[in-house]
Amino acid sequence: MFFQTVESVLWTGSPALKTRRFQQEYPLLKKLLETPDHNSPIKPLTEPSYQGFCKVVSPKKVMKRGNLESPEGRIAFLHALAHIEYSAIDLALDAVYRFRHLPVTYYEDWLEVAADEVRHFLLLTELLKHYGLSYGDLPVHSSLFEAAVKTPDLLSRMAVIPRYFEANGLDATDRMMHKIRDHYLDESWAPDILSTLDLISTEEISHVSKGSFWFRHACRQEGKEESVYFEIIQRLFPKNNLGHKTDITRKARLQAGFTQEELNLIEHGSPQNRTFSSASTGINDFS
Repeated sequence: MFFQTVESVLWTGSPALKTRRFQQEYPLLKKLLETPDHNSPIKPLTEPSYQGFCKVVSPKKVMKRGNLESPEGRIAFLHALAHIEYSAIDLALDAVYRFRHLPVTYYEDWLEVAADEVRHFLLLTELLKHYGLSYGDLPVHSSLFEAAVKTPDLLSRMAVIPRYFEANGLDATDRMMHKIRDHYLDESWAPDILSTLDLISTEEISHVSKGSFWFRHACRQEGKEESVYFEIIQRLFPKNNLGHKTDITRKARLQAGFTQEELNLIEHGSPQNRTFSSASTGINDFS
């Protein structure tokens, strides 16, 4: 019943119900891990779980979230973050649900990540309430869902979601926190947003670290060199900016399992990695 229970939570149709169901089922799921139903059917990814209550548009049509000076800018910022965290709940649960016959610690890790993402989402929706809004009141894009569809195997999923999207999110969150501290620290709204970002950033390091661990596990299982990470990102996201990304948070990424060699390649590339494009992927929209 373990995977069937995860599936029922994953495809629950509303944010309030999903978060409440996960919190209620989490203790049971840890017990059910003793006898997992690995051979139960796996439902294919066909549409995001938020399709029914969010208006899904192109990333170019989502309001930019860099301007915090106006209430509208802060609303866009908080809603974008709430959408990222809600998507991250689904991604963590899907990582549990989709990949079978792995060590128990794998499932424990990603259930723990899901629990963190639920908490992050609820914190952000509380901040949105200060402005009279709820999650789903603004349009969203489905880039993270599409990334999940592109990564049906464990190796590419661990490379892409935690080690690409979430790692880039560490960089983006760090930049936003510096921006708030440098320009808005005296504003009444700043402390609550800053403390929430600080918590999210700290816990996301552990998420990327788990991704690094299981990425390397998948490499060993498949007999791949860890440099396959760059090949996967180049293949799935040919407009990535790896090899030219100079604004990374090295300390956080090292804590999250990146090596110095990997960071040097991400920042400066190498003769073997000059195919990386400097074109933007919009990755800074994720945190």
